[in-house]
Amino acid sequence: MAGKSVQPRFSPAVQGYEGKALNLNAQLIKDPPATFVVQIDVDNMIDVGILPGSKVLVNRAKASKAKTGDIVLAVVDHEFVISELYKRGKVIRLLSNNKAMDYLPIELTEGQQLMIWGVVEHGINRYI
Repeated sequence: MAGKSVQPRFSPAVQGYEGKALNLNAQLIKDPPATFVVQIDVDNMIDVGILPGSKVLVNRAKASKAKTGDIVLAVVDHEFVISELYKRGKVIRLLSNNKAMDYLPIELTEGQQLMIWGVVEHGINRYI
């Protein structure tokens, strides 16, 4: 693409907001009393864009409705983990999304304690 320029374009949904204050709460948080910001310090979810240093918005009200494919903040044996939830029948697994590290899934066994603390709704990353 040498010699080509890229022009930024704004969709009609964005037009009309010029000069208005940016309010991420209004854009990202649908349930303020149940939503928390959590900073992530692990690398097990980088393939879905959650990096060390990312901040994620976790909705606690959705914890009881968490389903396969949701990214969840969970407590396993008194330790917080962020993982993709897999549920099928009585099988529950917490999956990582980092192909480079090949982390093993956490498969819950009898006697292990699991509490889904909340469902991750958004991630925020810093690029500079």
